[in-house]
Amino acid sequence: MEIKNYIIIGIALLVLLFLIFELRHKVLVTQLENRTGTISNDWKWGIFYFNPNDQRIFVPKRIESLGWTLNFARPSSSLFLLAFVLFVLLLKLL
Repeated sequence: MEIKNYIIIGIALLVLLFLIFELRHKVLVTQLENRTGTISNDWKWGIFYFNPNDQRIFVPKRIESLGWTLNFARPSSSLFLLAFVLFVLLLKLL
């Protein structure tokens, strides 16, 4: 089998994996909204938390078992994200 075929199969598997995770995420978010009965306006595109009235930098995700995310309305979260990216780039260079 040529390498071209392996690349096509790999891309197809990655797309399939992404679609499975995206569907699972939508199901979990729908279950959460059905449980709470509200749809929060603090979530942009359903994944970015943006609430300038919330003083926290790190907030639980909409589905708390999935971890934490940044409050993108806080300037310090942008600085944290920039520092993290710079740290990863420095590790890559060393």
